[in-house]
Amino acid sequence: MIDWSAISKSMWPSIKLGREMSVFTADGRVFLDASASTAGCMADGEGNIVDDTGREVTERHSDYEWIITNAKRQAVVESSIGRELLE
Repeated sequence: MIDWSAISKSMWPSIKLGREMSVFTADGRVFLDASASTAGCMADGEGNIVDDTGREVTERHSDYEWIITNAKRQAVVESSIGRELLE
């Protein structure tokens, strides 16, 4: 008998990583934009984070890491990537 629960559990690390990295794609940009907006910024069409003046927020910006981390957390919880594999 196949233990589908064990298979799902073994796939979780890969699915989690895929969800986290999806924030840098067009499909996952919604998570990046939502996180950026909390910090008064936004994600542009290219996936760059820009502030309210249109200036790019780089890794040197104090909010950059916070924005990325929160976007990834949200994607892990809410993304549909791999959902059918976990059911």
